Amino acid sequence: MGVSRQHIADLLAKATATITEAPGTDPWTHGWFLPEYRQSEGAALDSANGPVTMTPEGISSYEEAVEAVLSQVSARDWWDAEELWGLVASLCVAASEAKDPRSFIDRNVSKLLKPSPALVMFPVANVEWEDTPRLLGSRCAIGKAGTALADVVAQMGGRAAAAREIVTDFANQQGHQTPPVCFATLVPGQRGMAFKQASRRFEALVDTALLLDTDKESHRIYATRGSWNRPGVRGLMLDRGAVEKGMQRKDAIVELYSQPLICDVVGKESSRRWYSADPVPLHAVLANNDLCDAVLNSLFNPGPIYRRLGVAGRWFSEALWSSNLDDATLALGVALDALIGAKSGLPGRAMKERFALLDADPQSRSIRAKRYENLYSIRSRIAHGGVTSKVEEEGFIEGFQREVTWAAWRLVAMHVDFSISSDADLESTFEDLRWGTSSWPADGRGEEISAMLRRRKEDKEEHTDLRPCGCRLGVPE
Repeated sequence: MGVSRQHIADLLAKATATITEAPGTDPWTHGWFLPEYRQSEGAALDSANGPVTMTPEGISSYEEAVEAVLSQVSARDWWDAEELWGLVASLCVAASEAKDPRSFIDRNVSKLLKPSPALVMFPVANVEWEDTPRLLGSRCAIGKAGTALADVVAQMGGRAAAAREIVTDFANQQGHQTPPVCFATLVPGQRGMAFKQASRRFEALVDTALLLDTDKESHRIYATRGSWNRPGVRGLMLDRGAVEKGMQRKDAIVELYSQPLICDVVGKESSRRWYSADPVPLHAVLANNDLCDAVLNSLFNPGPIYRRLGVAGRWFSEALWSSNLDDATLALGVALDALIGAKSGLPGRAMKERFALLDADPQSRSIRAKRYENLYSIRSRIAHGGVTSKVEEEGFIEGFQREVTWAAWRLVAMHVDFSISSDADLESTFEDLRWGTSSWPADGRGEEISAMLRRRKEDKEEHTDLRPCGCRLGVPE
């Protein structure tokens, strides 16, 4: 049973009443998460009238209050523990300066224990969005910065709607030569925790979308692209395209290429190696309605299947952004394990069976099993320190990627056709398919997904335009 809101407010009121001036000290609000600092004679906080501190008795009450907040079941989803210590200490200082300290504390304790979702918005690097801003589900939006994006963000409601003017100002004040692509989302966390959750959500969105994309070639999404093209929060991740445009002086471009000196038996060479900008056309990837639905389910409705997609997507991206073929092979192997493996661990034979059983056609399963066996043997050789030239063969990594993407979509089909709602359901479904006591329904909705995969393969071979199929998997609220 959690500590009552009233008790926490009482503790903070006691701490607030002991706040005194601390002349000659150097305030360090964030440092109050350290017991040795907050209990030292030099511990101090900022206030309107200069440095202040609490008495030992006040600090004791303050510590009990913060620990009570952190003991709440959902606190880990809302607050970063280190940050919360300084935030609550600042709350006490602000309460001491308020006209009615107790009312101030009561209002803010409610926010600490049950905060409303936070809106987070940031520019992203290495992403193309050649489309109007788009609402993804009910808690995410993406598009080029501007008034149109602010309008879409406002549709998320709550704090997002109230913050429309702030979002517009944010978009206009970024100082970019061209409007950057921005991602906005509502998250349960606050302050630093909110940013962590939002940045991870964006990464998961991209990772899972790339895992499920069945038309990577036309979207210019190639294996081992190198980390310099990885999408991420702009500023933390370099946007090479923006830097390239912004650097007008010829000598400034030196930051975008490397020029190693090589002396060998042939002679000496010092050539420029240019790592070009190749952003992900996320608007085109998410134009596939089935894919977008699956991505949103992975973000917001993570049942046993969609949790696997999220983990697999993370490792699939590691392969894309790696510049080393061995590393990419290992990452793809982990992605495939995440899709078809079990928490208890499975031998290679059982993994091969599961991969084959994802195929609805029994006549094709032996071929699937051989494909898995070939991929697993190469991955296993690398993982155990061996060397193989197979990874350097043309199309090997791309072929491995296609098998992982196929397995991901077949798991989505299994979720649809067998109503998978738990890990136990998934295990029993694989067992029933193995023993023949169950089979893929010929007219199941999962067959629509198979048809989509077949159409995309045929379209690719015929070089025709690709269009999303009509199979809707349910957009999460």
